[in-house]
Amino acid sequence: MYLDSEFNEVDPKDIEDNVSGLFAMTRNHEEVQIKIPKDSLAFQIGETAQIVSGGLLCATPHSVISKPNTKGISRNTFALFLEPNPDVPIEVPFGTDPKNVHKTDPTEQVPLIGDRWQEEFTFSQFENKTFELYYEHNK
Repeated sequence: MYLDSEFNEVDPKDIEDNVSGLFAMTRNHEEVQIKIPKDSLAFQIGETAQIVSGGLLCATPHSVISKPNTKGISRNTFALFLEPNPDVPIEVPFGTDPKNVHKTDPTEQVPLIGDRWQEEFTFSQFENKTFELYYEHNK
């Protein structure tokens, strides 16, 4: 949802074009624009879901690009992050090869999951290692 400085809703068609809006990286390393229909709900799958699904679900690198002429326009979203308790081990399903989780990041902007997670890691250990390596990776 976009709002102007008077809190009036702005039609996304007036804000987004083929070079602005929500973009995601495909498994083929292509950046594609995501158009979410009005009155729809979109879900972004994160890396914890990638791990606990044994790699069946894949986290998707994404970004939001604004047009230069959107001064005074705000993009409003409601992000809800669900995560395990910090001390809970995040593991692949029984009988699943943990190597199925080790997908590469097509953007090369995120450290590899295999460098940040290993079997028996708790969510807290994974999260801490992710922050540590992410900031080191993007210096």
